[in-house]
Amino acid sequence: MKNVIFLFLLLAVACHKGVEPKDPDWEKMFLIENQSFSLRFPTQDWKLVQLQGTDSYVGYFERGEDKIYFDHGWYNGDISKNSNPKPLYYEETTIDGNKAVIAKQKEDNGVLLRAIIYHRDKMNSTAFYITNPGNEQEIIRIFRTHQFK
Repeated sequence: MKNVIFLFLLLAVACHKGVEPKDPDWEKMFLIENQSFSLRFPTQDWKLVQLQGTDSYVGYFERGEDKIYFDHGWYNGDISKNSNPKPLYYEETTIDGNKAVIAKQKEDNGVLLRAIIYHRDKMNSTAFYITNPGNEQEIIRIFRTHQFK
C-alpha cells in the first residue's frame, strides 16, 4: 500500500513539474502571431511591425512609446547574472516548456529589460528587449506568454 501511495505522489509531482501555470486572464489577452512565435498582450492596441533581418527574423511590437524588439534566430547570445555591469534583476525560468532568462540592466540611455527564450532544439531562440518600459511587470507578463510555432 505504501508503494502505491508513493508511486501516486511521484506521478503527481512529475506531471505537475512540466506544466506551467497560465495567467488567470490568459483567454482575455490578445494574441499576436508571426511566422515563428506568438505573444499575448493585455490590451488590443499592440501592433506587430516586421523588419528585414540578415540572418534572423526581426521586428517589434509597439503601443504608443513602448516598443518590444525581437530577434528570432540562431545568434541571440546569452544573458549572464555575472555580466558587467551586473543586472539589476535576473531570473532563470521556463516559458512554454523552454529554458528562458529575463534580466534588467542599467544602460547609458536608461534601463534595458531583456528576455531570451531558447527553443528545445537549441538552434533557435527568441530574444526580446525594451528600453525604459512604461510598465515593467506588464512587459515581463507579455514575455511569459511566448510560444514557439
